[in-house]
Amino acid sequence: MKKFNKVVLITSMITVGAMSIIGSASEITKKIEAYINPGIKVTLDGEKQVFIDENGKVLQPIIHEGRTYLPVRNIAELTGMSVAWDKNTQTIILEHKDLDKIIDKIELQENPTTGYTWKYDIKDKDIIQVISDNYEQDELPEGAKSIVGKGGMHTWVIKGLKEGVTTIKFSKQREWEGDSSIVETKEFIVTVLSDLQVRIEENKKVYAGGNKYFDERTGLYKITGSVKSLQQGKNGIIIMVEGEGQYKQIKFNVGEKTKVINIERNQLSLNDIKEGTRLEVFYGPKMTRSLPPIATAEKIVITK
Repeated sequence: MKKFNKVVLITSMITVGAMSIIGSASEITKKIEAYINPGIKVTLDGEKQVFIDENGKVLQPIIHEGRTYLPVRNIAELTGMSVAWDKNTQTIILEHKDLDKIIDKIELQENPTTGYTWKYDIKDKDIIQVISDNYEQDELPEGAKSIVGKGGMHTWVIKGLKEGVTTIKFSKQREWEGDSSIVETKEFIVTVLSDLQVRIEENKKVYAGGNKYFDERTGLYKITGSVKSLQQGKNGIIIMVEGEGQYKQIKFNVGEKTKVINIERNQLSLNDIKEGTRLEVFYGPKMTRSLPPIATAEKIVITK
């Protein structure tokens, strides 16, 4: 009778680089009893295969409940697939090899004439590298040499440096104003496979607003402060609000379409806004580049 070495394993978390199975004090792990059987041979097209881990150790088949288990990485690479291990999500990623995917790119619309441009930050700079960073204006109509204010496409070409999973975050902002001017953010998950193929996917679950002055519920920016000055305008009033927001001071056009309420959500009118009134003003991303900037108030909540 053949003798097998008895091993105790923790299932559900298989190390991609080796045959061994690891675990943690998690609800999804389960302790099992299995056997190593060096007598089992694996052949591919008649040729015997020997599985070795990254340290040069020979990996043997494991038998559990009548089934034979082989190392994921070795089998995948043997059949022409690439492998990656995402430790954050505990996921083994298998992909068919594609030589056209050694590098990949991210493209985002941009209009530098507004002052807003995309900046990026790579979480793990040892996993990926940006090898090309290029902005190109959209194609002009026939006969036109240039169009003031026309936007274009910003492209970043990403290269894999080593196997792994990381993220690259983008923020659209006015560089000279720093993070307080962020109006939009995006995050991409970048997977680099064992043969350095690159896969990029946008993380849709990430909050895509700008900063703490962005109200995710309404999709508007806000400033909290008080009215420093008030004057009549053509279609309502113009107020200067000073307080905490993207800017310390913002001038707002307030008209009939502006919703004015108090903290009890009771409807108010423009006549309830006076110099010194404490309020929260909600507004969209469109504003002038002047100082102070001028924007249109979408909603005003009078707090005092």
